[in-house]
Parts: sequence; structure tokens; C-alpha cells
Amino acid sequence: MKNPTTKDCHPDNCSNNEQQLARIVRLWVRNPDGAFDSHQSNLQRLCSALEYRIQGWLNYSPDMSIHEFWSDGIHLRLARGNTSTVHFAGTAIYSDRHGNHMWLAPFDIRIGYANEETEWPASLHLRFGIPDPDTRIARIEPRSWKTWRAEGEELFQTMPTTDNGWAIFLDLDPFPDCPDVLS
Repeated sequence: MKNPTTKDCHPDNCSNNEQQLARIVRLWVRNPDGAFDSHQSNLQRLCSALEYRIQGWLNYSPDMSIHEFWSDGIHLRLARGNTSTVHFAGTAIYSDRHGNHMWLAPFDIRIGYANEETEWPASLHLRFGIPDPDTRIARIEPRSWKTWRAEGEELFQTMPTTDNGWAIFLDLDPFPDCPDVLS
């Protein structure tokens, strides 16, 4: 769908999570500063969708040890793209399967679509977190949850530049052809 509307992005009008994200991405590309609805902007809706999809993408990995991590908020510091290629980077709040604590991690996401009509990714490159030998991802606690976005700026500025510098680097190229269900 080349020019989706807010209504097109609603879960009831999408057959899977990837289709919904593609529509939200394209709505954002077309009007980055627009209002998604009376409560959120296109950018805020995009951030919510990316936050949700990070865990879904981690679950595509054959490495079961990364399936336990989930994101509970992101702050974009880089958002650019067009209808067929997008690149997002920033900081995320994340937790492990126990959910007792939350930490900060940098991330870098690149999604490619075969063309501007395709609603299923052709490729995904996800980089997440700083490695830690004991806990897989470094458990960086913010000094204050009120200022986590500002504190994440330092993480963003020192993001790894090679795959080995990331705790998780997941390349789905080609992206698996197995739609998940909306939940």
C-alpha cells in the first residue's frame, strides 16, 4: 500500500504485524510531522510500533538466548528513509524475561522493502545493546527514569560501528516468509 491512512494502520485492517509496521512506516515517511490521531503524532506511533516489533524480530533468531529480551520504550535519535528503505537508531528501555528491572541499550534498525507497494520486509538488520560477558546485554541503569532519554544520548553517541561491538546483531536477509499474527 503506497499511501496508507491512519485507518489502514489499525490492527483490524492488517493481516499481520509486518504489514501494520510497513503501513505505519509509509505514513510516517509521507508525513513525518503529521498527526496520527488526536493522541499521537506519526512519529510517536512509529516509535510504539518499533518498540513492539523489536521483540518480534528477536524471536525470529535461531539463537534462543535472545528471545527473552523485550523493549518497553524507545527514543529515536535517527529516523530517515523512503518508502522502500528505512533506517532508525536510538536508545531503548529493555528488560529480560523476568521483567524485574529495566535498562538502557542503543539500537540500530534497517528495514528494506522490495518496492514501495510491498508490505512485507525484504530484509531486516537489527543491532541491539552493548555486549556483556555475564548478562549478554550490558545492564546500564539510568540515573533517573525521568531523564532516561537525555542519558541515552551518551549511549547513542558511542554506538558500536561494527557487528562485533553489538550484543545482538540479527540479519534477516532475506526476511523470513512466515507471517506472525497480530496480538
